[in-house]
Amino acid sequence: MNNSIDGSTWLEASLPVSMGGLGIRRTERIALPAFMASIHSVQALVLSIYPESDLDSVVNGGLDHWPLLTSAELPVPALRRQHRAWDLPVVTEEFGSLMDQSDMTSKARLMAVPTKASATWLHALPASPLGNLLDDNTLRISVWLRLGSRLCQLHMCCCGEVVDKYGLHGLSCLKSAARHRRHASLNESVRRALVSEQVPAVLEPLGLPRDDGLIPHGKTMIPWKNGKELVWDVTVAKSYVGKTSEKMGAAAEDAEERKIQKYQGIASQYLFVPLGFETFRSWRPAATELIGKKLVEFCFETRSLQYFKQRLSLDIQRGNAFCVMGTAKETKGLKEIFRFCILGRTVST
Repeated sequence: MNNSIDGSTWLEASLPVSMGGLGIRRTERIALPAFMASIHSVQALVLSIYPESDLDSVVNGGLDHWPLLTSAELPVPALRRQHRAWDLPVVTEEFGSLMDQSDMTSKARLMAVPTKASATWLHALPASPLGNLLDDNTLRISVWLRLGSRLCQLHMCCCGEVVDKYGLHGLSCLKSAARHRRHASLNESVRRALVSEQVPAVLEPLGLPRDDGLIPHGKTMIPWKNGKELVWDVTVAKSYVGKTSEKMGAAAEDAEERKIQKYQGIASQYLFVPLGFETFRSWRPAATELIGKKLVEFCFETRSLQYFKQRLSLDIQRGNAFCVMGTAKETKGLKEIFRFCILGRTVST
């Protein structure tokens, strides 16, 4: 990943994906839980085959090492054959230690990344024909944003604000053109999902201006429910604001409420649904509740909703990477020269 890793970052990376990490487990932290679960699972079988075996001493040896690993209580006897019963107290304590030593911004991130929605992109099949393959730079930025590690050098954004080493400013910079690209990707994924359900839809429909003159992001061409066409508007809120450190998903929830207020003027004629996303947590339930059930019915594939969630999550990661890179003032390269050289070589051959 081309970055240095300090102690807390490596600790978070070694946590399970469900706890906000990357699932790269450390041997010294997982060995004892795996051993204890295994020995309790086969204890009855071993005794039935070899009654003289002394497994109690083996079990007691593992129990003696348990306080060295964690201060949590031992699992109840009925659950000791389950690896989760031994491993969960260990990772929960590690996650708690990260929360205790974090500032408000890091706490907001740590509250967001353990959710299923924030890690959906990690479970997507990295196949280029499916559009699920992230390029190296996008993958690097996505991983370090998830872990809260250093992304870049301190520099000045094109808007005049200072961008710190974590690069978070780019995720919400109002002058960043990459924000529009992120919104466009999410809206296109929603539109294509609706088309898969045999519901034609268009982006940026004409004739539906808000009071401020702006238009919604998309609208169906046929009625969606109760004889009303569906109108949606995507918003991506930053997951690292102070309020999200106290309540999970608070940023997206507030953004959806603001959207509802802005579109009150068309509520009587259209069914308006705000689609609230967060830079880390990915989405609010409305995004999947809107499409999920019908998507399964029309595609005849029970995993179609999961694939749709993966696409939305990948759109978020690509958009975040564009936003972070968009803080650089000078981004013009030498593509025209390289393209000319390639074309010239092709013609000559």
